[in-house]
Amino acid sequence: MKNKIFLFLIFPLVSVLNTFSQIGGFTDPILLDKNINTEAEESRIIISTDGTKAYFTRSFDENSTGGLYDQETWFSELKDGKIKNSAPISTFNNKFKNSIVGISNDGNTIYLLDAYSGKKDEKKGCSISYFENDSWSKPTHLDITDLDIDGDFYGFYVSKNENVIIISYSGPNSLGEEDLYVSINENDTWGKPIHLGSQINTSGFEISPFINESLDTLFFSSNGRGGEGDADIFYATRKGDSWTEWSEPKNLGPIINSPKFDAYFTINGSTAYWSSNKESERTDIYSSTILPPAPIEITTDIKMPTSFDATDGEVNIIVSSGEGPFDVLWSDGSTEMNRKGLGGGNYSVTITDKFGISKTIDFEVEKPEMKQKDLNNLLVNVNPIYFDLGKHKIREDAKAELDKIIKIMNDNPTIQIELGSHTDCIASQKYNMRLSNKRAKSSADYIKKKITNPNRISGQGYGESMLKVDCPCEGKIKSTCSDQEHQMNRRTEFVLIEEGSPKYADIVIEKVTPSNPKNTVKVNYNTDKSKKTKWLTDVPVTDEQKENIKNGFYIVQKGETLYRVAVNSGVTTNDLRRLNNLKSNSIKPGTKLKLR
Repeated sequence: MKNKIFLFLIFPLVSVLNTFSQIGGFTDPILLDKNINTEAEESRIIISTDGTKAYFTRSFDENSTGGLYDQETWFSELKDGKIKNSAPISTFNNKFKNSIVGISNDGNTIYLLDAYSGKKDEKKGCSISYFENDSWSKPTHLDITDLDIDGDFYGFYVSKNENVIIISYSGPNSLGEEDLYVSINENDTWGKPIHLGSQINTSGFEISPFINESLDTLFFSSNGRGGEGDADIFYATRKGDSWTEWSEPKNLGPIINSPKFDAYFTINGSTAYWSSNKESERTDIYSSTILPPAPIEITTDIKMPTSFDATDGEVNIIVSSGEGPFDVLWSDGSTEMNRKGLGGGNYSVTITDKFGISKTIDFEVEKPEMKQKDLNNLLVNVNPIYFDLGKHKIREDAKAELDKIIKIMNDNPTIQIELGSHTDCIASQKYNMRLSNKRAKSSADYIKKKITNPNRISGQGYGESMLKVDCPCEGKIKSTCSDQEHQMNRRTEFVLIEEGSPKYADIVIEKVTPSNPKNTVKVNYNTDKSKKTKWLTDVPVTDEQKENIKNGFYIVQKGETLYRVAVNSGVTTNDLRRLNNLKSNSIKPGTKLKLR
């Protein structure tokens, strides 16, 4: 039971990882060599910040100052990670129990168990020593408000920044043999110890505390939580800034813990150290390399929506690497791993593993290619755009409608639109064509200033060449159209330019990802050059087709779209759609189209 006798040997770690979340596991334990471990008992090691010095405690050494049952501080040099030239520190060793319980960042301040008051157990607590003139000063008592230790078992851990002391002892509100408390340094005064609460402390003993550099993860040994053996090493994380609210403590597992006594866990860089008597009567110091957590690897299985405006898309998230359980957070707030009922768009999902490490991926649920009917659905609330007589300047009421187009195009950054301006038959054809071109250009220019990739909008004037209500009024012809019918001819149309059209622009879209909204990623949406070449390859007009054109019809050939038919036949796409009651620019080979 000698481990219980020396439970007050509490030591700090100086160089640590910022958070325990950096630890994914441990390699097999290594027993440190004879420069540290002997037939005596060695307790936890402390490494200086610069990595050149090691301090440890040795007990049951016949050659010690106070004899076999004495306890002393020892010092070793570190070179290339190896410990050399171990020797006792005479300045700190006397006939009482001596051990170092903290060291400052700069290595010039050391905290010790207070064994320097001249009489055994006169004042149980901490003492402090400073490195001055190439030697350590005599340790002096460190005042901690209302600290009153009654009993032989107690210990301290002083944080690297010298602002926190974790204390193990039987004190006020203790639940067991020894509980853990914290004292905070405020304005160079150490406050009254605060009980860490029942989430940490049990009816057994909680000893050998160590808290990491960021003061959010506490390691300690306990015999009140079950586990591998006599005393196991556990860890818990603080909730916010509270010192009394903690996560449920977790056992470090069988690589670190054994069926016997395990305690004094510390971390230096990527190496963990702790003490155990699993292979001997007395404790020795072991080390293990800290393994990083398995990286989180994520893939997505995406089912596109069935149509442009549908919301029946699905995404399944597959986590192929990492350690669960995993927390899931989507850019829209959902916490489901797999999603249904999605429309097209950009999404991001963040997966967080059990260590608190996160990985975020951005992806796109692509919408099927927009068709004219889809654009028409988006345009349902866009009112006609009007101009003053003979003018092409954008009116204020027209700006409101064009702003709706701007929103549609910014919400759908891959679509391309031709803005077509039409007139009635009043005035000459030449005048109407010139006026409609000016109106189309001014409208398109207004939109271009407010959308990504201005080349996605183009303006085309058609004059009176595509009257919606056919009522000629040129020259001396008296029009039979009413004012309302003339107004129907004075219109603006928004026609979707589909991929494959000669008017389709090779553009680059600036995409903003949900997880990185301040940066853009350039994505070329027209990179399939082979497909583009296929669409734009000239389809020759055969002699038979020329005869068909003369007779007022056209047989669609393989590889042709409505745009290619328009090029080959000389009839505009709008007229082809009107004459043949077409709702799409996609037509099957062999289709017979009327040309007049």
